[in-house]
Amino acid sequence: MGQQQILFVILAVCIIGVAVSIGFISVTGHTLSDNRSMVEQDLRFVAKQVQEYVALTPEQGGGSVSFFSLSRLPDAMGRLGCPSSNAHGDFFLKKSESVSRLQIIGVGIEAGRDQKRPLRMVMTVWTDSTSLSVLN
Repeated sequence: MGQQQILFVILAVCIIGVAVSIGFISVTGHTLSDNRSMVEQDLRFVAKQVQEYVALTPEQGGGSVSFFSLSRLPDAMGRLGCPSSNAHGDFFLKKSESVSRLQIIGVGIEAGRDQKRPLRMVMTVWTDSTSLSVLN
C-alpha cells in the first residue's frame, strides 16, 4: 500500500510538471504575438494621425502634404498627439527626405523573431495608404 501511494505521488508530480510547462510555453508564445499585434495597432494609429496632419494646411496647424517638415519637428510625436513610448514599446518618426512618404518605427518590449533583439516594425505612410514591414 505504501509503494502505491508513493507511485501515485510521483505520477501526480510528473503530470503537474508537464501541465505547468505546457502552460508556460503557451503563455510565452501568446505574449510575443500579443506584443506584435499591439505594436502594429499603435503604428496604424500613428499613421492615421500622420495622414490627418499632412491633410491640414499650415494655417490649420498641419503639414500641407509635406512629410518632410513633420519628420524634422523636435516633438513630432507630441504634435500628432501620440506618445513616443507606451506599455507596448517605443515609437519614433524616421527623418524623411521625401515630401510624399514617411516611416514610423516601432520597437516592441518583447524579443523579435531572432529572440536576441526586440521586435521592430516599420510603417511607411503615404497620404492615402500605408505599408507595414516587420524587421524582426
